[in-house]
Amino acid sequence: MNRIFRRAVAFYVDALIFSIPAYWIYSTIFFKTVEDSHSRFGDFKVLLVQILSYILYFTVCEFFFRKTIGKSLFKYRVEAKGEKISFIQVLMRSFYRIVPINQISFLFNDEKVFWHERWSKIYTIKKNDVID
Repeated sequence: MNRIFRRAVAFYVDALIFSIPAYWIYSTIFFKTVEDSHSRFGDFKVLLVQILSYILYFTVCEFFFRKTIGKSLFKYRVEAKGEKISFIQVLMRSFYRIVPINQISFLFNDEKVFWHERWSKIYTIKKNDVID
């Protein structure tokens, strides 16, 4: 299994994990009726909760544990080149992931690095690897 495929699977595992609490939040707190969920503002609330859950999940996991549950399954972790990772770096990395074509951005450079990695200077590597 190649690296990009493993990372995609890890991401979808993480997506499932952060989507469950997000779904609970917007289904129990925001929507009191079915009509609420079908309004334009309802769609916006769903999107907002999903994005905030996404950012919170990745920021907390990568800052405190240097990995997410999905990354753990494939023995990946996040590291910066020769420096300690700051909370702001990890938070910005999580925001950078929202850039629409970030998921395929590895296709646009020779290093096969995603934009959220390049811009934050935090890289996903195998557990025992070292960043050069």
